[in-house]
Amino acid sequence: MDDSILAGARIIVDQWLALKPKEKLLVIYDEKYSSEAKAFRQEAERAQADVTLVRFTKPRRHRVELEGLFDGAHAAIGVTDYSLLTTEFVLRATKNGLRYLSFPPVTLDGRSILSYDFIREDSHWAQQKGQKIVELLLSHQDLHVTTSIGTDLRFSFHGRTPRVLTGNCQQPGDVASSSFEFFIPIEEDKTEGLLMLDGAIGQIGPLQQPLAVEYRQGKICSIGSGPDGDRLRAYIASFRDDHTLLASEFGIGLNRLAKCLGRCYIEDESALTTCHIGHGRNLTLGGKLDAEGHYDLVMLNPTITANGNLVMRDGKLMV
Repeated sequence: MDDSILAGARIIVDQWLALKPKEKLLVIYDEKYSSEAKAFRQEAERAQADVTLVRFTKPRRHRVELEGLFDGAHAAIGVTDYSLLTTEFVLRATKNGLRYLSFPPVTLDGRSILSYDFIREDSHWAQQKGQKIVELLLSHQDLHVTTSIGTDLRFSFHGRTPRVLTGNCQQPGDVASSSFEFFIPIEEDKTEGLLMLDGAIGQIGPLQQPLAVEYRQGKICSIGSGPDGDRLRAYIASFRDDHTLLASEFGIGLNRLAKCLGRCYIEDESALTTCHIGHGRNLTLGGKLDAEGHYDLVMLNPTITANGNLVMRDGKLMV
């Protein structure tokens, strides 16, 4: 196995999960990510943990496959295209003490995500930066996002709790992601305005040119024309669920080693000079929306204010 893949798996096992001898680790994976799953197993066994690999086989509409899967496990890693992070099964398991790390391995350049530089970011630095944003937003309830190319969006998060993801998943009940970001589960029916999308489209990659996406009452109501618009419409339609049109998360990247190049959506949304809008299911994030999927739209170099207080200016954090 490639040494860079094993080195990446070791960072996850030793630093992010801090896996201890005799702890039970569950690795849920898609068949095409068997190399990553085996790397996690090898490194977890090196740490003297008890490891079980479970291949995830059923389509997204049959999530009942997850029922009881997490029983007895101390920690779990989801190495799947279909994000399990926001499902009710993970939500219930983490409430019972499971540590759950979402590690979506999707890349578009043929490399394993475990070989990417961004997973080597200093999680303590990202946590500190993210916590400053959390502290600022705890006293506010609205966000305004603009960009130089025309984005003008407003979000509300009354009664919602902002949080930080940095990969760290060491305490019982922790929920983490390979994405390094500040996020908040925004109110699902409040997003208004125009997004000039210029970063990346979720799991389907980079854009040929900026794409106009319009929101009314929290929902995507219009997508621009052209190849990128066609790709985004087809992607959303593949979920067969109109709830995936609803904006349900707002996030700000906190990873200095990440670049938004459309080659890996986790890296895209983690890049320090970006922010993103998540759509669809957000239960585990602290929201109220269940849906058949979750995806993100990433924008570059935004200016972000919270009730007039500057959070980011042209992609540079101001906190």
